[in-house]
Amino acid sequence: MPILLVLLLLWSTLARADDEGHLRFLRYQADYHVNADATYSVVQSMSYRLLTEVALINSGKMPISYNSKLEDAELIEAWTIKKDGRRIAVGEAGVQLQQGQLAAGYGISQADQRTMMLTFPQLEVGDAVSYSYRVTQKVPVFAGQFYISGTYARNLVWDAIDVNLDAPSSMVMHIDVQQLDSVAPITRDGRTRYHWQARNLPLGGVESSSVDLFRTTPHLLVTTFSDWQEFASAYQTRAKPMAAITPEIQALADTLTAGVVDQRAQARVLYDWVARNIRYVATWVGSEGWVPHPAANVLANRYGDCKDHVVLLEALLAARGIASSTVMINSDKTSYSLPAVVYPGFNHVISYLPAFDLYLDSTAGATTPFGVLPLADADKPVIRTAVAEVVQRTPMVVPTAFSSQRKTRLTLDEEGNAQGEFTISANGAAAIALREIRQSIGKHKEREWVHELLDARGWDGSGAVVFEDSADGDALTIRLQVKIQNFLTLAENGTIPLSPLLVGPIGFDHLRSVYQRAARTLPYWCPAWTLDDRYEITLPRNLKLLLPKGQALTQAGFLYQSQYAYADNVLTASRQLSIQRAALACQPAEFAAGKLAAARIERDLRAQVIYQAVDEPIRTVSAVTQTQ
Repeated sequence: MPILLVLLLLWSTLARADDEGHLRFLRYQADYHVNADATYSVVQSMSYRLLTEVALINSGKMPISYNSKLEDAELIEAWTIKKDGRRIAVGEAGVQLQQGQLAAGYGISQADQRTMMLTFPQLEVGDAVSYSYRVTQKVPVFAGQFYISGTYARNLVWDAIDVNLDAPSSMVMHIDVQQLDSVAPITRDGRTRYHWQARNLPLGGVESSSVDLFRTTPHLLVTTFSDWQEFASAYQTRAKPMAAITPEIQALADTLTAGVVDQRAQARVLYDWVARNIRYVATWVGSEGWVPHPAANVLANRYGDCKDHVVLLEALLAARGIASSTVMINSDKTSYSLPAVVYPGFNHVISYLPAFDLYLDSTAGATTPFGVLPLADADKPVIRTAVAEVVQRTPMVVPTAFSSQRKTRLTLDEEGNAQGEFTISANGAAAIALREIRQSIGKHKEREWVHELLDARGWDGSGAVVFEDSADGDALTIRLQVKIQNFLTLAENGTIPLSPLLVGPIGFDHLRSVYQRAARTLPYWCPAWTLDDRYEITLPRNLKLLLPKGQALTQAGFLYQSQYAYADNVLTASRQLSIQRAALACQPAEFAAGKLAAARIERDLRAQVIYQAVDEPIRTVSAVTQTQ
């Protein structure tokens, strides 16, 4: 990832303090010189003023990172510029070099990573810093291909941006530029000089849950890749040899699929083995941020990153005559379109099986069954590197394939103590979250987990939890049996809460995070799921209830229905919501109708069941459903 992009991602996380924000960029300049073999050198110079204590903490030190096998780097100068104009040089003590990067868990270890950390002396709020450095690329990641990117965060003020590019005229540059002015290129002596600039870029808002922000964020992409097919071929050239079928891989594939005739069933067996037996560990050396390790090494080590998972699965499948392709994807909830030009800015790799038109993501381990994609992989533009039609889209998640059913069944005594069972059943992508809960509990820790869950709600009680997989492995159910002291304080009158003990993978609160804003000007992530929430609460004698009116709503893709009833001391309630979407990225024009529907649903969710103690037993109260 280009150094500038890394730094801007860091700075863009700083929340705005006022109309100027925490930082003000006084100047950014990059001067690129591209060689005939597509290697390049760049001098980057920048200065910014620190406006708040937050900026002083976050940006009083600044890293310059590079890959020592692919690049050389040198610091040209670095200064603190005081408010009165004095310049204080960053001396030797202010430049530390870190060799390599080690990471635990899902972090990425990079033995070849080098980081120069600049610490600016005598820095105070209101001061500025200025520094410049040169990076020289020694080996291109993809032979003969040049590409760079610059992204200028929306929530920072930019006074001046200048990017210069000097390249051989024979290189055709494909350019995507947003909110920067392009100066007409000048060609002389077999080289072409490009220039882009911006002055006084205004602040832009950042709205929560926004997607495809890159399209409206000031940026510059320059690449020699003519189309995605050319990029796919370049990746295949480097990755395909790593999927060689060794005798060990052939033997494992034969052993695992012994007695399994159907090829789809064979693919399932091989996928399951990789998902359950290859740990996700990312260790990059040289170009291995792009190039997988040999499949034989991944098998021997029993660990690897996403590319390594894909290349081992590819080799195992090929050993049984099943073709597969690497798939480039951004696994997140923000990237639902490709850039206007070919820029390889993907963060994940999965597999595609053409024979079954099936996408697989084995990196999530045993939580993700065969044929199911995590929600972050759904409805995404992808590049399939070994299929004729390289640009495709992963399937859109449909509500029936991303659903959850919750049921609360409790019996309350006259003291307000409760006992009963709470269940969540989920299928498809929603079941992945339940499997992650099961993994997090650990073996023989179920009772401790239940105790912690009750304690977090302020309840004194005990319980037990069990998990039940469906026969096909697609769905999972969690059953939580509990006894809770003082669950409800039964006075002469009060309210009975209708809220689940455990929210699970889908909750009504998810709507609030999307629709809490007054309005939206940017595309936003909009969920598509089905939730069925039911309650059956047996109450002690002599309670009179005032029930909410049920609602029925069909609006802006929301299908919602609620019902409430009370008969023979048993309160029943159901709330069902299904959200229909054509895509997971919604447009600002859709927001007003969605917000109105969400507000009507929210009113019903906040409706209360009110009780009053009476002398005579109450037998039946009929439910009322109001259709709007």
